[in-house]
Amino acid sequence: MINKFLREKIKFILTRRRGMFYPIVIFAGIIIVGLAYAFHQYRVSQIAMTDEIARFYAASCVAEAGVSCAIAELRGNAVSWKTHNIDAANLNWGGAIAHNNVIQPAGALTSFDGANGTATGKFGQLGEFKVRCGMLPAKDNPDTKAVNESNMFFKIESIGRYVNTYVKVSTVVEARNLSEFLVYDGDFLDMVLGVSNSILPDAANHYRIGTLYGKQFVFLGTVNGGPQLEFKDMTDIMTGSTGEIYTLDNRVVLNTAQLDRAANSSKNLIAPAQGGEIADISKISRSPGWNANFNTVNGVLKDSQHGGRDLPIISAKNFLNKYKTLAQKGGIYITAPGNDLGVANADAANFYKFDNPYKIRDGQAVDVADMRYVDFGADVSSRAKTAGDAGFNLQFFAGQYRAPNLDANMLAKINAPTFNGVIFSEVPLRVRGNPPRDIVIASNKDIYICGDLNQATDVFQNYVDDTFFEYQPNPVNGQKYLEEDTAYRTANPNASKGLYRHRVTVFSNAKVWYDYTRPDMVFENELKPFIEWQLCVKLAGDGGANDKKDVYDKIIKFKTNGNKIDVSNITTDYILDGKPGSILKSASTADKWGSVSSASSLTAFCNDTASASLLSYLDSLFAGGTPAFTGKDFIEKTQFKVRDTANPANFQTKNFLEIINDPNSLGKLNVTARTALTDALFDKISEIKPDCLWADHKTVGMAGPEIISDPADATKASPKASLIGRLYHETGIIFAAKKEYCQFKKPSPNEFEFDRLYMPEITLNTRVITSDLRRADSMWHVGNTPQAIYNELGNRYLPNCGYQQYLPQVTGVFRLLGSEIFLRENNVLPPMTGQVYWPNLRRKMYDSALTNFEDPQGLTNYGLASWYLNKAQKAEFDTY
Repeated sequence: MINKFLREKIKFILTRRRGMFYPIVIFAGIIIVGLAYAFHQYRVSQIAMTDEIARFYAASCVAEAGVSCAIAELRGNAVSWKTHNIDAANLNWGGAIAHNNVIQPAGALTSFDGANGTATGKFGQLGEFKVRCGMLPAKDNPDTKAVNESNMFFKIESIGRYVNTYVKVSTVVEARNLSEFLVYDGDFLDMVLGVSNSILPDAANHYRIGTLYGKQFVFLGTVNGGPQLEFKDMTDIMTGSTGEIYTLDNRVVLNTAQLDRAANSSKNLIAPAQGGEIADISKISRSPGWNANFNTVNGVLKDSQHGGRDLPIISAKNFLNKYKTLAQKGGIYITAPGNDLGVANADAANFYKFDNPYKIRDGQAVDVADMRYVDFGADVSSRAKTAGDAGFNLQFFAGQYRAPNLDANMLAKINAPTFNGVIFSEVPLRVRGNPPRDIVIASNKDIYICGDLNQATDVFQNYVDDTFFEYQPNPVNGQKYLEEDTAYRTANPNASKGLYRHRVTVFSNAKVWYDYTRPDMVFENELKPFIEWQLCVKLAGDGGANDKKDVYDKIIKFKTNGNKIDVSNITTDYILDGKPGSILKSASTADKWGSVSSASSLTAFCNDTASASLLSYLDSLFAGGTPAFTGKDFIEKTQFKVRDTANPANFQTKNFLEIINDPNSLGKLNVTARTALTDALFDKISEIKPDCLWADHKTVGMAGPEIISDPADATKASPKASLIGRLYHETGIIFAAKKEYCQFKKPSPNEFEFDRLYMPEITLNTRVITSDLRRADSMWHVGNTPQAIYNELGNRYLPNCGYQQYLPQVTGVFRLLGSEIFLRENNVLPPMTGQVYWPNLRRKMYDSALTNFEDPQGLTNYGLASWYLNKAQKAEFDTY
């Protein structure tokens, strides 16, 4: 009974449990399905999120491509690339700006368009972008003399689209111009300049304003017995982030502070010793610890421990590609053989043809095949060309004009308004003269600067003091030349030119050389007035002191009206009269002259005793030439081109006797005659290269002062003196002995302020960019050494160099108004082996006119100052 009851009970329980099983199973299924659905939804959301991130990333890449294109346009365009103005009040976008684009679609960038306002582009398969760029309004900081902050900052905004995702990148870009650097060296900057025991031990190399930069090292010091090193108004002397500064001696002055070897060196030097040298930079031995007492001189000296930093400078490749592209699009592109320009070595038989003295190791001559000579001519300022201007008649003086050697079509293209200012050559160039406008001279090969570049020849090279650094104000109007240029630029913002100098850049993908091997080219502007003076003394008198003074007062020292030059009646006031017994007076009174065209008349003149002093003078100029030209040869054979003062482009051909026997001015020598005689005489001297100009001192050696001044009487020129040596003697650069006529010697105020007897000077108003590395096989020593080698081809005699020594030890003044940029990237031949030059006294100064972001030179690097990334909407993209 009990068992039956239990069996029923158990059966009942089991039956009920069987009834709950299905709900449990169903519930479990629901949970499983729910979990599966939740997992599915999670996966869907995760995929969606990943997809959105991917789309956002892709759209960001597209937007960043737009920013990159804008920066590339800033770097590569002839002027700063802008699509819109920016409102100064709220910094929002203003009106659209028309712009030219240099970016060409390539690779992932399949298109880039837009000539006015917003630019658009497609970035491969990712999507498209819209980009804007404008200059942010900013104020210039007057304390940073070499930087103009008002042109430094750009706003760039780009919206990228990928499928239906939009991203906006907003950034501020900071522009830094290479011209703020007075000297930049991407390797190490060596400022130990000069030569041992030079004639001017107390003179100094002067540097003004700007920044010096040497990535690894900056060496400051002097050569034993050489010129002191002086800096003034310098903002920074700086190294890279691991760089070091060393003051090698105590003859360096920075912003009036005398530097000290111990206090102004990053570490305590062991080698080179004081006054010593070492042959290689790797042999510099210095204590491992940094100098705890390093004196920054009010923050100017900046090594890696005191503010030095690496600078993102544009590479030589960027310059090369940019200038080549601009030359091909709207400039002048010269391919080999470069037949658009003059040939540098036109006269193969001329011993004095140009020949780079540096040799490749295997003994082969340096390749100068297809070198071209670019002479822009010598010209006066834009102001002097304006009829009615006070300086207008200055253009008619001897030494003020030289025609360019450029092809007429090329010259016309340079002057055309469509020319973008860039000349690019695939062959080496030799350059000098006065370009007619702002210009870039670039070459894939070497460039040799062989004379004054970009300086109007009516600029008076009279210095304020014996530092030979700053010119006196323009005596025509009393204004400073640099201030006149600034005012002209301000008044003519679209002229693409200056008044006395333009914006000029010289870029070489190899080396830029300072070439002094042809003194007639280097010192032409100084030699011509000197030759004119000497020639007129021989024509007008017997050559005595009174004759020199008379000629000096009439044609060398300008007449003045108050404190300004009076040029109102220059063609009549400045006429040289012949004195009794002079050649000019004989020409006006003697009957024997007859027909000037007849050979007998020329012979009679050459045989005339009154002409003896002139013939003697001409003989002294031509003696020793190859072939030897006597004074008689010159008079009988030389034909002159006489320039019409009313029309400088109009020439007439005459001979020597026709000029001085002109029936319209017998016994006188007016400005046109003087110009013709001086130019012809100078050209003939340059053609035959007599020892008068070149000073063959191979047998004398470095005779020092005696090859300029007479050892017995320092006030007289030495009989051994070359023409340039005589110029040195008269201008008094070398010696303190009083000279009769010298622009620096002022026994009374302003007595010699307006003369045109200038000491030898090469003047460059330009930015120079060179790309060569210092080669391991080149000679270069560290420290107090005469073995420091620079890119200079000069006047020290070596066999097979194509030139001879023409000056003793100090060559003159090398005056650079601009910047020197040594990128140090390309390993190019030849090695620099030294012993070929005596260096100049250097005068280098920052030029504010060149630190300008709105010119075709484009020496500007662009770095990101800020970066913002935000999601954008389709409506904003569509209306952007």
